[in-house]
Amino acid sequence: MHFIPLTARRLRNFSVLLFVVLLAALTYCQSTPGPQPAQQKPAKPAPPTTPSSLQVEGDKTLTLDPVCNACKGASLDLKLRNDGAQAVPLSFSHGPITSTPANKPFPAEVEVVPLDSSGKPDATITSLKAHDSMTVRFRVTGVMGEAEWTVPVYNQGQSLVDIKIVNPKADFALKLDSALPENPELSFERGKPTTLLLRNDGDTGYSVVASYTVNGRTANLSSAKACENAPAKASDPCLVKIPAHGSVLLQLAPPEDWFNLPGTPDSWWKVWTWFTHPFGWSTWALSRIGALLKDQAAPGILQVQMASSICAVDLGAPVLSFKINTHLAAFSKDGESLGGTTIIAFVLLLGGTLSLLLNFFLPMQARRRRLRTALQQAGRKVSDLSMELDSRVRVPVGVETTTSGAAHQGP
Repeated sequence: MHFIPLTARRLRNFSVLLFVVLLAALTYCQSTPGPQPAQQKPAKPAPPTTPSSLQVEGDKTLTLDPVCNACKGASLDLKLRNDGAQAVPLSFSHGPITSTPANKPFPAEVEVVPLDSSGKPDATITSLKAHDSMTVRFRVTGVMGEAEWTVPVYNQGQSLVDIKIVNPKADFALKLDSALPENPELSFERGKPTTLLLRNDGDTGYSVVASYTVNGRTANLSSAKACENAPAKASDPCLVKIPAHGSVLLQLAPPEDWFNLPGTPDSWWKVWTWFTHPFGWSTWALSRIGALLKDQAAPGILQVQMASSICAVDLGAPVLSFKINTHLAAFSKDGESLGGTTIIAFVLLLGGTLSLLLNFFLPMQARRRRLRTALQQAGRKVSDLSMELDSRVRVPVGVETTTSGAAHQGP
């Protein structure tokens, strides 16, 4: 085989030829039509937002009453004006509600309704004529905490106005007048009302309702004079006015179930059934004896809540709580003294009687046991005597033996 020698000239020619071939191949690939991508249509521009011709006049801040909050609804009336040349349809809604501080819950309902010429809500009004005006009512119903909220109101999906709702913090500074402010105590006597004094050192007067809870059972306090409202029944709260830099005296008759005393039968049949079951009357007696000897002690909670004549009970109104050491006396002091003395005297009398009986019967039994033992010993000694003794000796010994036997067989 003959090999052609590789010179520099031949190498250069080979390189030029290779370059020409690659250039031709590249030109052919670019000239061949391939799959073309789908031609995208230009996106349609967003329709321009038509500025609303509606204008809102008036204060856009709704400040809630911290006493009544919005439990029965709080409203804000605004004037709505149409400056356009055409009637505007009305369809109100609201957007996302924000709060300050952030993430405060908004447990309330929002409603925006137009008002008729008499000032009453009229949901049948669905449009506002050109160059005309009307009143709309922004209403919120619920119980909210202390915060600020912003509610964007829309009409036909377009922004109309932002309403700010403010629930301010109330300056609620009442004190319980007690000899021990840090550890107050209060005593209740069954069947008699007890009074306590609330003092207001602030510059604002309050209307409040108060309740007292012992062992999970709650009772409403009333004014020592008169309630601002007229409670229909005893369980209804009493509205009490506390003036600025003043005080008010509250009273409470403790309910029977605070004392945990079993009731007495109210009919003869129940009395008979009660006595035939020892557990019933024994529990009744022991509970009374324990109440005579010692008062019950239990933790109590006094709750004082701001209120108004519009809504006497509002879960969102400010509340003050006082922990009080409570003493429950089932009987009066004279009754406890007399009953305790009677019980102690009865116990002492019963103890003395038992002691006397024991001192009488126990020594007699001891003497009898000692006498029997002595007679038994004498009988054994007599039985040990020989029968060969003279009769003058045997007769008294026999008598002694008979006597000892009779004593041995005694009671």
